[in-house]
Amino acid sequence: MGRFKRAWAALTSRSQSSPRASTRSYSGAKLDRADRWWGSRSGPVSEVARDLEMLRARSRDRAQNDPHGSKLVNALVDSIVLTGIRPTVDTDVEKANKIYDLWQQWGKRPAVGSGLDIYGIQRLMCRTWIVSGEAFAQLVTVSNGKIPLKIKLFEPEHVPLNTIERPDLASGIEFNPAGEKIAYHILDHHPGDTLQAPGKLIRVPADQIIHCFTPDRPGQIRGVPVMAPVLMALWDLEGYMEAIRVATRAAATLVMAVEGGDSPEPPAFLPDGLALDGAEDGLRLVTDSYGSPIERLGPGMIAYLPDGKTVKYTNPQPPGNIKEFLAVSHREIAAGVGLSYHVLTGDMSDASFAQAKLGLIEQDKHIRAMRESVFVPLVLDPLWAAFIRACVVSGQLPPGDYPVRWSAPRSQSADRLTEVKASLLEMRAGLRSRSEIIESEGRDPDEVNRDIALDAQKRKDLGIVSDGDPSQVSLSGTLQAVMEAE
Repeated sequence: MGRFKRAWAALTSRSQSSPRASTRSYSGAKLDRADRWWGSRSGPVSEVARDLEMLRARSRDRAQNDPHGSKLVNALVDSIVLTGIRPTVDTDVEKANKIYDLWQQWGKRPAVGSGLDIYGIQRLMCRTWIVSGEAFAQLVTVSNGKIPLKIKLFEPEHVPLNTIERPDLASGIEFNPAGEKIAYHILDHHPGDTLQAPGKLIRVPADQIIHCFTPDRPGQIRGVPVMAPVLMALWDLEGYMEAIRVATRAAATLVMAVEGGDSPEPPAFLPDGLALDGAEDGLRLVTDSYGSPIERLGPGMIAYLPDGKTVKYTNPQPPGNIKEFLAVSHREIAAGVGLSYHVLTGDMSDASFAQAKLGLIEQDKHIRAMRESVFVPLVLDPLWAAFIRACVVSGQLPPGDYPVRWSAPRSQSADRLTEVKASLLEMRAGLRSRSEIIESEGRDPDEVNRDIALDAQKRKDLGIVSDGDPSQVSLSGTLQAVMEAE
């Protein structure tokens, strides 16, 4: 026993003094197989400023020219905004109805130089954020109109990444000593409009600017496109698809080569089917640039070749395992942008209902985070605050606090009946309120309640009994006791 203890002590002492004991303890930091993998050690401001122009240009190219790039952008915008995120004002019903009517009136033409309504503006800003990495809008006070407020949209290039060197200015944004944004330095026209003279920088206070982007690091002040992690995958996939198309066309083309013999001269008797140039001074074979005869095939033809000539068929084959490679590539791209594989590709051939449902659940979580953590606080809340201020200044509303909740568009359901039953049970069990359920459908609870009350009054006046009114007919289809008593 004592000899074992001495041996163990000697072994442990050698291991502690050995150089091996000082090697890295994290395998991800070892340099044996990853000696060229260093990653980036740049700060969040310089890292984005260095690469953003190229990322933005490539992201726009994929959104415009790549089917999968266009699909993923449209899918994200549809899931986040769809036909619009609508406000619900937390105040008494009469005042809420008035504010909502003002919002709808102002929202018919809210933007400078655009015919889109407020919900179309939401879609455009969301699309710009997804494709370009960030979206900008300026809140402009106007003298005409019932509500003196307009929105002026402009692309991210209007806020240059490389501005004059000042300690309080970074990537076109000015900061105070406390690190708060106080102004944006904006070009008066797009720098890519080559027909115009170089633009001038205009300083605009930060409280007049809406700036939407996803901060991935603390201290980040500009946004990168959502497609940034998958740009190379999309580019490689396009090249692979082009190679497949070329190979498939080649495989569908029958090509023959005539071999053997020394003389290219045609035989004494030329059968139908040999390619002639139609010259009137005699029969001559059509030749290529090297002087070799070019033949053609015809249905049922019998060709007589010159002595010593043979025909060799070429049989190119398209690449194999195409479906498997495309499935892996599509899943990689879908994972990189937070979409379900089935939503990105539309391919439901190998999916069960449960698989598709799980994919939609994961996608919905990502979409809700993008909407509630980025788009609502950075776009909709500042816009609502500016709208309320304009209403107060113009005398449309009295000064006061007008809190708002935003009703997101309803997520598409793979099993609508089951979800409605689940919502009903949750409401009856006290787990969810009726207003919450209505908001999850993308509607304003006050508007729905108003419509239901109006509809109920019309049915009562006309003496109509509706199966959709629980106060009249039970879920089983029988008249309620109140109706029977009447």
